[in-house]
Amino acid sequence: MSIWRERAENLFDLLDDIDTADDVAKDNDVLYRRMTRALQAKRWDYATTDGYTLAWKDKLPLKFEMFPGDDIGIDDLARTTYERIIGA
Repeated sequence: MSIWRERAENLFDLLDDIDTADDVAKDNDVLYRRMTRALQAKRWDYATTDGYTLAWKDKLPLKFEMFPGDDIGIDDLARTTYERIIGA
């Protein structure tokens, strides 16, 4: 899987999670805002911006936690293992 496809899928997953938050928090604006703020903040795992340009990060976070509590990114050595796990 290319890094661009992986980035697109991960960012689409965030959008899908925000859509799901809308279903979960029906008629509860406070809950929806909390959920949405937490989800949208995850975009910084993939890129940064100064408000004018977008800079992609070299390492992507895993879609699952190998070691709960640790922030593990995908480096070149682990990439093939990760792709095999997710079936890419």
